[in-house]
Amino acid sequence: MEIANHNIMVCNVRGLNSAARGAAMRSLVEDASASVVCLLESKLERVDQRMIHLLLGLKFDAFVALPAQGMAGGIIIAW
Repeated sequence: MEIANHNIMVCNVRGLNSAARGAAMRSLVEDASASVVCLLESKLERVDQRMIHLLLGLKFDAFVALPAQGMAGGIIIAW
């Protein structure tokens, strides 16, 4: 049996509506070599595959997202 080694990253990002925060998040994910990422308080009302690739990198091909309600909340889990 093969045992996989996964790095899981959980962050309260307090909003990802600016390009600078998105770039910083992608850099953090790449530096951590994360394979699973959970982002809390994204404050994003709409999340699609393009957004995941911009924020986290191309290796994240699956995700679930709970959209923000106005300017509060928003959860993204990607793997």
